[in-house]
Amino acid sequence: MTRSNSATNTAGDATTAIVVRGIERVGFRARIEITNIFLTGYAFFVIFVMFIVIGVIVFKLVCEALVKGGRLKGDKFQEFRNGWTTVLKGILFRIVLIGFPQMVVLCFWELTVRDSAAEVVLAIFTVITMICMLAWASTKVIRLARRSIAMHKNPAYILYSDPVSLNKWGFLYVQFKATAYYFIVPILGFVLIKGMFIALSQSSGTVQAIALVVLEACLLITVSILRPYMDKKTNGFNIAISASNFLSAIFLLVFTGIFNQPGIVTGVMGVIFFIYNAVFALILLLMVLISTIYALASKNPDTRYQPMRDDRGSFIKSQTMLTTELDALGATARGDSKLDYRNGSANNIHHKTARIEDDDESWSNSSTGLEAQKAAANANFTTAPSMTSYPSDATQRHAPPSFRSNAASPAPSTRGVQAPVRGNANANANAGGGMWQRGAGYER
Repeated sequence: MTRSNSATNTAGDATTAIVVRGIERVGFRARIEITNIFLTGYAFFVIFVMFIVIGVIVFKLVCEALVKGGRLKGDKFQEFRNGWTTVLKGILFRIVLIGFPQMVVLCFWELTVRDSAAEVVLAIFTVITMICMLAWASTKVIRLARRSIAMHKNPAYILYSDPVSLNKWGFLYVQFKATAYYFIVPILGFVLIKGMFIALSQSSGTVQAIALVVLEACLLITVSILRPYMDKKTNGFNIAISASNFLSAIFLLVFTGIFNQPGIVTGVMGVIFFIYNAVFALILLLMVLISTIYALASKNPDTRYQPMRDDRGSFIKSQTMLTTELDALGATARGDSKLDYRNGSANNIHHKTARIEDDDESWSNSSTGLEAQKAAANANFTTAPSMTSYPSDATQRHAPPSFRSNAASPAPSTRGVQAPVRGNANANANAGGGMWQRGAGYER
């Protein structure tokens, strides 16, 4: 692509040809001044972020106004209205992840062209900020998963049972299996290295093409072997995308002329490159449209997919009211308190149960609470001092308890008996069990 500038002088017309490639060619085709390419891309990204933030805030205010006016039910969008700040943080992190490839390329490319000192400083600050945000979020996910493995032998428990963690950090791991929670780190590293090669190797197409071939081959092999995504269809889908990108990198390597092929070969391969990319993009677009239409038209779109083998669905909880016995059983299995949902407000629920992603303080507090509950339960189920837990008569030891005794000991409680102390464990084993061993519900 050449760009001609004409200048008129006394000797005649002089024409200067400027050859533009890569990012500069993209700016030329878009009628953007070369010195404004970085700032234009940066401005579009910032404007997009501002529109998203304003849209979320406006939606929150509209929902509250409709609820107060009685035009919207009080339980409509309740989870969003109670935790909209957490949702907004999660959306901002998602936007950073979406714009990460674009900003990596533009910021590192700006370091090579150096349009101005201010733009160089802005590029450095932007790319470092985005890298630090995503790195911190990734380490947060890894710490939560390891804590869940240590406490519950399953990484999906904390990652999916805490609504705050799911809304804020879920975009980093929901597309992967629970055991592959760490795979976002290789993906981000791949995007960073690929963007750096694209931005810093604009003057050398051969180096850029070879680097892309190596990177795409590594990603294709890794995805094909590990298969880290949530199910078989998603793994096949991403393997197909990686294979298409690897094939495109091979075409780009041929287009650099490194093999000294004839021009007709380059032309034919260019046509093939265009056709197969257009077909693959069309297939992806149709699949996305079909999935979107099905999700909007179906009352329960989750029935289309098979349940995850990591049991993530059993750990995901809602902040709405528990209305069925199955919901109560699910809350009991997760260790939630039923009273928190029925007697407490939504804000209290959000405050009490949504702090799993905090550091060790939250777990120490919860452990203290559990110990207090256990102590209270043991205090309620202690036996009376006058009751003999181990009768000396062997015949009475194996006989059912009698309530006709004239002894002054109070009637024993049928709800439970205090467990024997550890020092009497051997005696209990030799004696054949306590006096309630043969009662209902205590059979061995």
